[in-house]
Amino acid sequence: MPVKNLRHLPKAHLHLHLEGAMRPATLTEFCERYKIKRPSDTRGKQFSNFAAFNEVYRAASDSIRTRQDLARVIQEVAEDAAKDGATWIEPAFDADRYTVLRADKSLRLFETPYEGWLFALKAARNASEKTGVGISFISAIDRTRPIDQANERAKLTTNLIASQKHQITAKNINGGEPYAGIIGLG
Repeated sequence: MPVKNLRHLPKAHLHLHLEGAMRPATLTEFCERYKIKRPSDTRGKQFSNFAAFNEVYRAASDSIRTRQDLARVIQEVAEDAAKDGATWIEPAFDADRYTVLRADKSLRLFETPYEGWLFALKAARNASEKTGVGISFISAIDRTRPIDQANERAKLTTNLIASQKHQITAKNINGGEPYAGIIGLG
Protein backbone atom coordinates (compact mmCIF):
# COMPACT_ATOMS: atom_id res chain seq x y z
CA MET A 1 0.00 0.00 0.00
CA PRO A 2 1.45 3.40 -0.90
CA VAL A 3 2.46 5.52 2.09
CA LYS A 4 0.10 8.32 1.10
CA ASN A 5 -2.87 6.00 1.83
CA LEU A 6 -1.87 5.27 5.44
CA ARG A 7 -3.76 8.35 6.62
CA HIS A 8 -6.96 6.73 5.46
CA LEU A 9 -6.54 3.72 7.76
CA PRO A 10 -8.21 4.07 11.18
CA LYS A 11 -5.74 4.10 14.03
CA ALA A 12 -5.30 4.92 17.69
CA HIS A 13 -2.49 6.81 19.36
CA LEU A 14 -2.06 5.21 22.76
CA HIS A 15 1.15 6.84 23.99
CA LEU A 16 0.97 10.56 23.43
CA HIS A 17 2.50 13.33 25.51
CA LEU A 18 -0.07 16.13 25.38
CA GLU A 19 2.33 19.07 25.57
CA GLY A 20 4.90 17.24 23.45
CA ALA A 21 2.30 16.94 20.67
CA MET A 22 1.79 20.72 20.57
CA ARG A 23 2.07 22.14 17.08
CA PRO A 24 5.44 23.86 16.54
CA ALA A 25 3.65 27.00 15.30
CA THR A 26 1.53 27.09 18.48
CA LEU A 27 4.64 26.71 20.63
CA THR A 28 6.30 29.58 18.76
CA GLU A 29 3.19 31.74 19.15
CA PHE A 30 2.95 31.08 22.90
CA CYS A 31 6.65 31.76 23.45
CA GLU A 32 6.46 35.03 21.52
CA ARG A 33 3.26 36.10 23.30
CA TYR A 34 4.69 35.46 26.77
CA LYS A 35 8.23 36.54 25.90
CA ILE A 36 9.84 33.28 26.90
CA LYS A 37 12.68 31.45 25.16
CA ARG A 38 11.40 28.94 22.65
CA PRO A 39 12.98 25.50 22.98
CA SER A 40 14.90 24.16 20.01
CA ASP A 41 12.94 22.70 17.14
CA THR A 42 13.37 18.96 17.54
CA ARG A 43 11.40 17.69 14.54
CA GLY A 44 13.32 14.87 12.89
CA LYS A 45 15.96 14.82 15.63
CA GLN A 46 16.73 12.27 18.30
CA PHE A 47 17.46 13.23 21.89
CA SER A 48 20.78 12.04 23.31
CA ASN A 49 19.23 11.33 26.71
CA PHE A 50 16.07 11.76 28.76
CA ALA A 51 17.27 15.01 30.36
CA ALA A 52 17.54 16.66 26.93
CA PHE A 53 14.00 15.55 26.04
CA ASN A 54 12.64 16.64 29.42
CA GLU A 55 14.16 20.11 29.11
CA VAL A 56 12.30 20.72 25.85
CA TYR A 57 9.10 19.08 27.13
CA ARG A 58 9.01 21.19 30.30
CA ALA A 59 9.66 24.36 28.29
CA ALA A 60 6.68 23.51 26.07
CA SER A 61 4.54 22.88 29.17
CA ASP A 62 5.65 26.19 30.68
CA SER A 63 4.57 28.04 27.53
CA ILE A 64 0.94 27.17 28.31
CA ARG A 65 -0.04 30.16 30.43
CA THR A 66 -3.85 30.32 30.30
CA ARG A 67 -6.77 27.94 30.36
CA GLN A 68 -7.49 28.96 26.78
CA ASP A 69 -3.95 27.92 25.83
CA LEU A 70 -4.48 24.50 27.39
CA ALA A 71 -7.87 24.04 25.71
CA ARG A 72 -6.30 25.05 22.39
CA VAL A 73 -3.53 22.47 22.72
CA ILE A 74 -6.07 19.74 23.52
CA GLN A 75 -8.19 20.81 20.52
CA GLU A 76 -5.22 20.98 18.13
CA VAL A 77 -3.87 17.60 19.25
CA ALA A 78 -7.30 16.10 18.47
CA GLU A 79 -7.43 17.90 15.10
CA ASP A 80 -3.97 16.65 14.17
CA ALA A 81 -4.90 13.11 15.20
CA ALA A 82 -8.03 13.25 13.03
CA LYS A 83 -5.97 14.53 10.10
CA ASP A 84 -3.65 11.52 10.52
CA GLY A 85 -6.59 9.10 10.56
CA ALA A 86 -6.67 8.44 14.31
CA THR A 87 -10.07 7.77 15.80
CA TRP A 88 -8.83 7.44 19.39
CA ILE A 89 -6.02 9.07 21.40
CA GLU A 90 -4.77 8.63 24.96
CA PRO A 91 -2.67 11.66 25.85
CA ALA A 92 -0.80 11.81 29.15
CA PHE A 93 -1.93 14.71 31.33
CA ASP A 94 -0.50 15.94 34.63
CA ALA A 95 -2.63 18.65 36.25
CA ASP A 96 0.23 19.35 38.67
CA ARG A 97 2.09 21.09 35.82
CA TYR A 98 -0.59 23.77 35.90
CA THR A 99 -1.01 23.97 39.68
CA VAL A 100 1.42 22.96 42.42
CA LEU A 101 4.52 22.61 40.21
CA ARG A 102 4.38 26.28 39.23
CA ALA A 103 6.29 28.04 41.98
CA ASP A 104 5.03 31.43 40.80
CA LYS A 105 1.40 31.27 41.87
CA SER A 106 0.46 33.93 39.30
CA LEU A 107 1.32 31.37 36.57
CA ARG A 108 -0.98 28.68 37.96
CA LEU A 109 -3.97 27.98 35.76
CA PHE A 110 -5.93 26.24 38.52
CA GLU A 111 -6.12 26.31 42.30
CA THR A 112 -6.04 22.52 42.62
CA PRO A 113 -5.14 19.50 40.51
CA TYR A 114 -8.80 18.40 40.74
CA GLU A 115 -9.90 21.69 39.14
CA GLY A 116 -7.26 21.21 36.44
CA TRP A 117 -8.52 17.72 35.71
CA LEU A 118 -12.14 18.84 35.43
CA PHE A 119 -11.10 21.54 32.96
CA ALA A 120 -8.98 19.16 30.84
CA LEU A 121 -11.75 16.56 30.77
CA LYS A 122 -14.29 19.15 29.60
CA ALA A 123 -11.87 20.49 26.96
CA ALA A 124 -11.31 16.92 25.74
CA ARG A 125 -15.07 16.28 25.47
CA ASN A 126 -15.42 19.48 23.42
CA ALA A 127 -12.48 18.53 21.18
CA SER A 128 -13.92 15.04 20.72
CA GLU A 129 -17.29 16.42 19.67
CA LYS A 130 -15.68 18.75 17.12
CA THR A 131 -13.22 16.25 15.64
CA GLY A 132 -14.81 12.83 16.08
CA VAL A 133 -11.64 11.61 17.80
CA GLY A 134 -12.24 9.81 21.09
CA ILE A 135 -10.01 11.09 23.89
CA SER A 136 -9.21 9.31 27.13
CA PHE A 137 -6.33 10.57 29.25
CA ILE A 138 -3.51 8.75 30.93
CA SER A 139 -3.07 10.26 34.40
CA ALA A 140 0.64 11.06 34.44
CA ILE A 141 2.26 10.95 37.87
CA ASP A 142 5.79 12.39 37.98
CA ARG A 143 8.22 9.89 39.52
CA THR A 144 10.57 12.71 40.59
CA ARG A 145 8.01 14.17 43.00
CA PRO A 146 7.68 13.06 46.65
CA ILE A 147 5.88 9.75 47.21
CA ASP A 148 3.11 11.48 49.19
CA GLN A 149 2.30 13.64 46.18
CA ALA A 150 2.29 10.58 43.90
CA ASN A 151 -0.11 8.84 46.26
CA GLU A 152 -2.37 11.92 46.30
CA ARG A 153 -2.44 11.98 42.49
CA ALA A 154 -3.20 8.27 42.31
CA LYS A 155 -6.07 8.76 44.77
CA LEU A 156 -7.37 11.76 42.80
CA THR A 157 -7.35 9.71 39.59
CA THR A 158 -9.14 6.83 41.31
CA ASN A 159 -11.77 9.23 42.66
CA LEU A 160 -12.32 10.82 39.24
CA ILE A 161 -12.81 7.40 37.69
CA ALA A 162 -15.19 6.32 40.47
CA SER A 163 -17.23 9.53 40.12
CA GLN A 164 -17.95 8.79 36.44
CA LYS A 165 -16.54 12.25 35.57
CA HIS A 166 -13.78 10.73 33.60
CA GLN A 167 -12.27 9.91 30.32
CA ILE A 168 -9.24 8.41 32.02
CA THR A 169 -7.82 5.13 30.78
CA ALA A 170 -4.99 4.56 33.23
CA LYS A 171 -2.46 5.91 35.67
CA ASN A 172 1.15 6.16 34.57
CA ILE A 173 4.40 6.93 36.33
CA ASN A 174 6.38 9.22 34.04
CA GLY A 175 9.74 10.92 34.07
CA GLY A 176 13.32 9.70 33.90
CA GLU A 177 14.07 6.15 34.94
CA PRO A 178 17.39 6.39 36.80
CA TYR A 179 16.84 2.98 38.37
CA ALA A 180 15.98 1.09 35.18
CA GLY A 181 17.49 -2.34 35.20
CA ILE A 182 17.44 -2.79 38.98
CA ILE A 183 15.16 -5.68 39.84
CA GLY A 184 11.77 -4.45 40.98
CA LEU A 185 12.38 -0.81 40.09
CA GLY A 186 12.60 -0.57 36.32
